[in-house]
Amino acid sequence: MEIEIEEEEEEQEQMERNRGGRKQIKVGTTRRNARERNRVRHINNCFEILRQHIPHEKHNKKLSKVDTLKSAMIYIENLRQLLQSTTPMIYQQQLNIKQENPYYWQDQDHSLE
Repeated sequence: MEIEIEEEEEEQEQMERNRGGRKQIKVGTTRRNARERNRVRHINNCFEILRQHIPHEKHNKKLSKVDTLKSAMIYIENLRQLLQSTTPMIYQQQLNIKQENPYYWQDQDHSLE
């Protein structure tokens, strides 16, 4: 009985009436809304940082979130292709060194002496 009365009193405190006579939103809802606003603000900040790091043609116009993601995907793919085109030469040189000397990694000064 006492628990029910306490719960009802808590509910009444959380749903006090404001000046217009309407019930106020519960405290939990207010906190949840604040967390959601912070989450959205954080995501928007992250998109702004991403926009600064990807090249785009519309310098005087802010890219939408979808356009930002598409541009980022294209940029990442271009970087991947660039790395792929230059990496085989470097990788082949390292592979040749390893094939010439099977103890290549042991010959390096990695001892803990």
